[in-house]
Amino acid sequence: MKHLSVCLFLILLSSLSHATSVRAFRIYSVRELTPVVDRYYGQDGSAFATLFCNDKTSEVMFVDSRYSDLDGKVFYFSSQEACAEARRVAKTSRCGADLVLNTTTTGAAITAARCK
Repeated sequence: MKHLSVCLFLILLSSLSHATSVRAFRIYSVRELTPVVDRYYGQDGSAFATLFCNDKTSEVMFVDSRYSDLDGKVFYFSSQEACAEARRVAKTSRCGADLVLNTTTTGAAITAARCK
């Protein structure tokens, strides 16, 4: 019985480490720097990410030094189409959008926020 509880504890601990690998950041404003590059800003007006979306790359670079574990890291969209859709959502979502980063897989997505 003791071994079972230890195994369950280890499984729970393992699942918690995977759960914390996804981080989300609310996009409060977007500035289009070029036709293929957008900059995302937080509530305080500070830039926190730059998105590059063209036929050669589909990625977002985190650029906020307040998050030293993420600053300068690059995360990737699953496809060029996913990147283009993410740009559209960030610019047009009437209730805001969230940049979602998976630090384990280096995957990125932008999701529309729920209206309150």
